[in-house]
Amino acid sequence: MLAQGRLVFLALLLSALVVARPARAARDVSIFYYPWYGIPARDGSYEHWAQNGHLPPADIAASYYPARGVYSSSDPRVLASQMREIATAGVTEVVSSWWGWGSPEDLRLPAVIQAARAQGLKLAVQIEPYERWPRTENVLAADLAHLADLGIGRVYVFRPFDGVIDDGGWTRLNAAAQARGMEVLAQTGNVARAAAAGFSGVYTYDLLRYGPATFRRLCSRAHAAGLLCAPSVGPGYDALRARG
Repeated sequence: MLAQGRLVFLALLLSALVVARPARAARDVSIFYYPWYGIPARDGSYEHWAQNGHLPPADIAASYYPARGVYSSSDPRVLASQMREIATAGVTEVVSSWWGWGSPEDLRLPAVIQAARAQGLKLAVQIEPYERWPRTENVLAADLAHLADLGIGRVYVFRPFDGVIDDGGWTRLNAAAQARGMEVLAQTGNVARAAAAGFSGVYTYDLLRYGPATFRRLCSRAHAAGLLCAPSVGPGYDALRARG
């Protein structure tokens, strides 16, 4: 099993990243990765396994039980094993879910980076819709600088146009990120808006809204605008036990 239980709450979405720019005529296959899981022995409690009233370790918030059992995403041995499995599957980039500076996902990020790079994998992050504070322009500016300091070269922004940052704010953020050598991809099908706001590319993530029939049209538009295009597919998603 590739994910060893990482189908727990979200589909593992594979993105075929087609690079349009002639100087980088290459193709990455990326996997969205969720370092959300904790156990009492390492983290003080069961994190995510107990969602929706379940009682781990036998009863977990997932329709799939991981072959390695419930695990901690802060365990270096688990990270090493998962990264070996991902690399063996032919994936080239791990996109780690990230919930802001100081979040559990941020604290685990250095270990995730180390484990990924040990297997020759690139490491990117997906900036999620933070709940502890709003994703303002100032917050994102500091977060992107922090991620750049950690050596992150590519960032995926989930629902960039749903929050308080206007297109002018994204233009400034993207210009600053690109000055640091970072690529920033927007989760949107609005290629024109993403290009105008200075994003490096677009990705879909949403499996229901953006199915296979949309990929050719979307990527053709993205490439014509000089943007990266990462259509997403999912091998399975069952959140019944996690969210009802």
